[in-house]
Amino acid sequence: MALSLFETLVAGSLVRGMTDSGDPPRLYNWRTVSEHEVEFVVETSDRVHGVECKWSASPDGSCISGLQRFPEALPPERRSTGWVVCTSPEESRIGPVSSPSGALRT
Repeated sequence: MALSLFETLVAGSLVRGMTDSGDPPRLYNWRTVSEHEVEFVVETSDRVHGVECKWSASPDGSCISGLQRFPEALPPERRSTGWVVCTSPEESRIGPVSSPSGALRT
């Protein structure tokens, strides 16, 4: 239940941020047949960003398999940074991945 509420909070924050910046909210989910998933795909006018939500203060590299594979589904010019939103009070890098990924404070 807590993860679902956390994901809803993140989704609302992403939509609000896009709306405030003047971009129409374009928020999707991405999943492959082999079950790799990115919880939120944020599309802007020039880039596509992957966002994972983890109900953990110390996510590790095992939580970013979807973020590692997601850029392969995009044209190179649309690829961007992937992010892990977690409960950590500090930013940190989780990687290495094909597209840089980090943890954001919530």
